[in-house]
Amino acid sequence: MEKPDINQALRINHGRKLDELRPCCTDRFDVYIKLSLIEAMTSAEGKQRRLSEAQLARAKALAGIDATDPDVSPPLGAVLADPAQLSHNNTYGRLPRFYVDRLVVCRNCGTEEVWPAERQKWWYEEAKGNINTQAVLCRSCRAAERKRKDAARAAAGHGSHTK
Repeated sequence: MEKPDINQALRINHGRKLDELRPCCTDRFDVYIKLSLIEAMTSAEGKQRRLSEAQLARAKALAGIDATDPDVSPPLGAVLADPAQLSHNNTYGRLPRFYVDRLVVCRNCGTEEVWPAERQKWWYEEAKGNINTQAVLCRSCRAAERKRKDAARAAAGHGSHTK
């Protein structure tokens, strides 16, 4: 009996339900292949990866939208801005009317990541961040930077920055 080829089994059975799986390579369907197919079809990591890729594609597609333009209607999934919460910004420029997912390319590691519209709303309206600021680090680099700063504060005797 030849060794089962998992890649061939995945190609043959792509999109099938467990009870519809077809044998490949051998006369009877090997348990190894069946378990590998189940793992490949229900992998949480695979699902998370597909979701992240879809979010990145959506953020790239929304990159050209000007959220400050009064003639542009908010796209599906946009989060409306509250102008009263943006009053802390002292700017002559127009304030955003809505937030859309933005693509962030980390300046440390070059990773592409999505800055979701909900987090932008929190940053600009709740945390009172300046409207001219943007995320420049991915989440993992921000966490590493926060850890580095906390270690430096602890070494200097100033205590931790975390709550």
